[in-house]
Amino acid sequence: MLILELGGIEIAVRDGDLLGRSGVGKEYFQGYPYDAVSRLHARFFLRDGQWFVEDNQSTNGTFVNGTRIANPTPLHPGDEIRLGTEVVLRVKQVPSSHPGPEKI
Repeated sequence: MLILELGGIEIAVRDGDLLGRSGVGKEYFQGYPYDAVSRLHARFFLRDGQWFVEDNQSTNGTFVNGTRIANPTPLHPGDEIRLGTEVVLRVKQVPSSHPGPEKI
């Protein structure tokens, strides 16, 4: 699970989740300035132990650390994800891709 932070609120994202006004986090993306967020704005997924975000053909774009993304983009702790013009999330926690030894 990937943890994103939106103004002090933590949003848990699972592999394949779509974030937006009708997707994961919909309870937070209501009214201004969230009207710039598409219904299913961005998709988060896990590939080979690495989390990625990709724009889901949103109207206002998805940005990672200030750069508009056109392709799946890897995520790291502290990265800033902007949905549209004003909605900023921060990657708070990225689970380790190599878990420690299993406890018996």
